[in-house]
Amino acid sequence: MNQYRQQNNKNDGITQRNTDVLTDKKLKSLKPESKLYKLSDRDGLYVSV
Repeated sequence: MNQYRQQNNKNDGITQRNTDVLTDKKLKSLKPESKLYKLSDRDGLYVSV
């Protein structure tokens, strides 16, 4: 799993944030910012905002 995350963390200008679980409540509370960011869970599932 760590190798996958390291390969995915290329310098593409997207901020990476991690959380244990992506819940419905957490997804609905996400707000856009001036730069794109990714929120990922412990299993590698992510959402770009």
